[in-house]
Amino acid sequence: MQQENTIRRAVDIITGHNNSPLAILHCVSGYPQLANETNLSLIPKYREEFPNLIVGYSGHEEGTAITLAAVALGAKIVERHVTLDKTIKGTDHKCSLLPEELKQLIQEIRTIEVAIGQPVKTIQTCEIPCKHKLGKTLVAARNLTTGDCIKESDINVKVSVPRGIEAEYIDEVIGKVCKTDILEDSPIGWENLVYLN
Repeated sequence: MQQENTIRRAVDIITGHNNSPLAILHCVSGYPQLANETNLSLIPKYREEFPNLIVGYSGHEEGTAITLAAVALGAKIVERHVTLDKTIKGTDHKCSLLPEELKQLIQEIRTIEVAIGQPVKTIQTCEIPCKHKLGKTLVAARNLTTGDCIKESDINVKVSVPRGIEAEYIDEVIGKVCKTDILEDSPIGWENLVYLN
């Protein structure tokens, strides 16, 4: 129910008088709040603006999709209301979670936390068999003989077993000299090439 300048002032006041850990939970006080009113973009914004604070989410939406999106965007705390009966009178019950829904939400949050991982792109263990089976490799576009200088037109890129040099190294192969004969459609390996200084 506040604007950003009020939140900044509150943070300044609290952090100016207290060194205890502080969390900001993005919240829309609608019962229920609608998706187009939620503005989850504030979560990464708060994380950037207040790097020393914990940023979370307090939700009043029906269901759990928006809460899960908040976690995916970096919310480290989640607050949801719980009820035993959504038909009870009052503003909270309709947008609260039943105990079994809360349990499911927690399980899905834990899955998201694991899935977020780290911002480093590596080949995952599960990808290795697929990479060996479907990864692109360099093959001879024609019969190459010992002493040939490889041109771009001498190379095709395709799935090949056995594998040759990975396709990303094509520029390093062009201009190399064949140390051995390489049959058309056979993989080109580093062992087939002469390294010249």
